[in-house]
Amino acid sequence: MRNTLRTALVAGMLLSTSAAFAQDLGLDLSDGPDLRPTVAVVGIGAPGAAAPAEKARADKLATALVAASKKTNWFAKVMDPAQCAAKLGDGATAALACENAECLADLARQLGVDRILTSQMEFPADGPNLKLSALDVGGGAASLEVVDVLAQGKSNGFERSVAQAFKPLLQKFSTPLGTLKVVPSEPGATVEVGGRILGTGTVEKPVAPGVLKVRVTLPDYQPFETEVTLESKGTATVQAKLEKKILVAAQTGEAPPLETSKPASPSTPFYQRGGLYLAVVGLAAVGVGLAYGLKAMDVQNRAQTPDANGLIPVSRWQRYQAIKDAQLGNVLMAAGGAAAIGGVVWFIVEPAPAPPGKDREPGGPKTEPTPVGFMLRIGGEI
Repeated sequence: MRNTLRTALVAGMLLSTSAAFAQDLGLDLSDGPDLRPTVAVVGIGAPGAAAPAEKARADKLATALVAASKKTNWFAKVMDPAQCAAKLGDGATAALACENAECLADLARQLGVDRILTSQMEFPADGPNLKLSALDVGGGAASLEVVDVLAQGKSNGFERSVAQAFKPLLQKFSTPLGTLKVVPSEPGATVEVGGRILGTGTVEKPVAPGVLKVRVTLPDYQPFETEVTLESKGTATVQAKLEKKILVAAQTGEAPPLETSKPASPSTPFYQRGGLYLAVVGLAAVGVGLAYGLKAMDVQNRAQTPDANGLIPVSRWQRYQAIKDAQLGNVLMAAGGAAAIGGVVWFIVEPAPAPPGKDREPGGPKTEPTPVGFMLRIGGEI
């Protein structure tokens, strides 16, 4: 019962802020488009070991903060913890632990709000502590505020301390938006501001003030990027001129991007390749050389085996002819082997035909390509 009364007291304190306070801040939202920002109160996280009563206390305090935010009428939309959890799904628990600007900015993009607030509550022996982490995303540049609220041994005055710390955050968060209009030169282009997609085509929407990073993209066009300063309750217009990628390459003298795949160069049919016939001739020369070598070896073997009378069955002319056959066989096998290897290499590694016009300088006389041939002579005197 005591906790219920205490929660009701802080809610009453937070809700006591009236429209007159908005006038004191210089907020005039009665005319023109609704430039009020949107805010999400993600909730108040409690340690896993916290008692059920302590967790209930954190939930009630979060409810009071949401109610106070709505009562001011400074915000076009206030998302409560239940709505945030429904949109974040499995990431709702981790969202309560967000404390740095990058994490909170990502939450703001997921929830689609301009301002975001989350907090962690602890329950030490000397009284509860609350750490408020608030983010104002202005043009994609995150401005982080962290406020620590300590009970300092006085648990009964904790809710009052939270109310006093939360009031300046609401005041800062109530800064109105500005109106940004982006007009792409091509229909269907996607408009982004600070990494957040605003829409396609011509876009005119309320955006958090600041230095905005505007990016406009469309397939087959160069991305358009610029920065523009938008004041609170002000208006900024961006004319995004998109240019074709090929046109940009021609204007800058840059070569267009190379194709990832090229058609295969036309190759000469195998029966028209000179390497094939060179290899065949080389193999034939090796065969003839081998035959001469075997003939010479036969004479040599007979010369080393005398007959029954001790005579060598080889004439002087046969011996002379065997020497010539051995020499000719060696020459034919060496030359034929080289020709066969060269022919195989020529057959496999065939040079691609030169592109037309590459054999002469621009404006110079046309020269005919020099023919290249091979000649193999077999025979002759030794």
